[in-house]
Amino acid sequence: MSFFHYKVKDDQGRALIGVIEAYDQDMAADILNDQGFVIIKIIRRERVRIIDNFISRIFNTVKKRDVVFLLQQLSILISADITIVQAFRIVEKQTQHKYLKKVILDVADKIEGGNKISKSFSKYPEIFSNFFVKMIESGETSGKLEDTFLFLASQEEKKYLLRRKIRNAMIYPIFILSTLFLVGVVMLSFVVPNIATIFVEAGVPWPFSIKVLMAINSIIFSFWWIFFIFIGAILYMLYMYNKTYGGKVFFDSLMLKIPAVGLLLRKFYLVQFSRSFYTLVSGGVDISRSFKLSKESVDNIVYQELIEKAAREVEDGNSIASVFLKSNLIPPMYGHMINVGEESGKLSAVLEKLINFYTNDIEDSIKNAITLFEPVVMIIIGVAVGLLIATVIIPVYNLSLAF
Repeated sequence: MSFFHYKVKDDQGRALIGVIEAYDQDMAADILNDQGFVIIKIIRRERVRIIDNFISRIFNTVKKRDVVFLLQQLSILISADITIVQAFRIVEKQTQHKYLKKVILDVADKIEGGNKISKSFSKYPEIFSNFFVKMIESGETSGKLEDTFLFLASQEEKKYLLRRKIRNAMIYPIFILSTLFLVGVVMLSFVVPNIATIFVEAGVPWPFSIKVLMAINSIIFSFWWIFFIFIGAILYMLYMYNKTYGGKVFFDSLMLKIPAVGLLLRKFYLVQFSRSFYTLVSGGVDISRSFKLSKESVDNIVYQELIEKAAREVEDGNSIASVFLKSNLIPPMYGHMINVGEESGKLSAVLEKLINFYTNDIEDSIKNAITLFEPVVMIIIGVAVGLLIATVIIPVYNLSLAF
């Protein structure tokens, strides 16, 4: 959320100025319009924009789990013939997250005021993705809003569970690497300087390994502020670059090329796309539109562009699988199966089998990765202990033998 300076006129023509909190300028304008004001000017308060965004990210972050629960409750209430506004009011009372409660109330108020449901959701892109909004819009147009919420609840739940499995698999290696890093910092900060002092007091020159470690110690702890500024500047530039189209393409492509991780991500994106595409095709949505809507469910711009290209091929009268069969981002089996499904008229059944196959494959890959990582961790720890002995313990042992 950000703050906006505004200047408006009330119903009596009096000019009023003030500050309003909203996600963006459009949302601020909607709030003021709902209050009956005629807007003269709205300006974002730039001076505190960065602070506002930082605070918003900390306190207004809504977890995927909360969104899943929200969708599940809405789908159940709507299927029970409760009006959408009433459903939102009921869900708001059961929601514990303060910011999400505020969002639900605002969406309910907008819908009650005559706004479309999809437009009301679109005011909160940090919670409801573009794919989510477009699916709601499609449900409103087709009159199948209940089915849309059921699909989104199922989609988000499966996506959340899969991401949680991947995240949990990363905890162990991150913990080990973080521990080794902290041990290294403690060694450089306390152990090595004390050992170097022992050599000085004994009147013995530093061994080469101690000289190297003391040089590293001196550089890091004498110029730590330059180090942090440099790292901060690099991270900021990477962050800003990632916001550009070229940056997104570069980083998303890079992630796909990382050994083991890239292969797992490719399967994950295939499942994301296939699950959305399957639901849309099974629901009677035409192939071209299904492609374009499914594209929004994939979190990688490289795959989004591939799906967009496939949609254009279909619009030109070509086969659904024509792009997939030529791309090195798609496993050959996947492209051939889609082609078989298209030719046999059983595309939905084939997609369902592909979803189950790749979902199970991802889970097996995660289990295998955890199993294989354990001996790798032992090797890393062994190398770390060997370096410790070679650089610290052996020089001290040799010094003790000299006396």
